[in-house]
Amino acid sequence: IFLFINIFDSVHFTKLSPPKFPLEVHESFSFEKRFSDTLSPYELCRKLEDIPVTIELRQVTDYYNSGKLLAYFDGNARDFFMPCPTLCSTVGKDRELLMIRTIDFPGVSPRVEFSTTTQISPSSYCP
Repeated sequence: IFLFINIFDSVHFTKLSPPKFPLEVHESFSFEKRFSDTLSPYELCRKLEDIPVTIELRQVTDYYNSGKLLAYFDGNARDFFMPCPTLCSTVGKDRELLMIRTIDFPGVSPRVEFSTTTQISPSSYCP
């Protein structure tokens, strides 16, 4: 099984793991997004709320090239990267989210524990 992660239209996959729970994945991923037309923190916050975040738990099968969907989480980038109400750069340690299981996943819904580091900085980039 593996995790599929899609943030800012950037897709990452974890390494394959045996279907043994609790599943422990200790991998780091980097996601970056430039907002060249954003002038205020409020605008940035509003834009992040419109950007989807998808995390899926998938099982490799002979029938589905992308794997069988076992559980998923759909949210937005604002809540995922900055769960606190401020817009300052944060480090979110020991966070968790509950995935929604499909009929192909027996038992209780899987929980994902993770940490994030978010950095917001001004840019002089001009397209």
